[in-house]
Amino acid sequence: IRFIQAIHVLKENKKIWVETGKTNRSYIGELHNPLKKTFAELVRIFEKSWYDNTEITENHYLASEKLYHQILTEIHES
Repeated sequence: IRFIQAIHVLKENKKIWVETGKTNRSYIGELHNPLKKTFAELVRIFEKSWYDNTEITENHYLASEKLYHQILTEIHES
């Protein structure tokens, strides 16, 4: 859920341009550090659970929460 919320927040703050057919890597490529690094880590967690069909552990959940809030902070600091 935080991954989808992050996409929305990045779009609303004009950090990425959302289009049908774009990949997560495309969105990462539109960002600059530190947002790029933070979002890339959130993508990694999301893709691991989505594509590898890996169960989301409490650690994954907590990491996603932390990264999402870090993205919010980095947007407001930029």
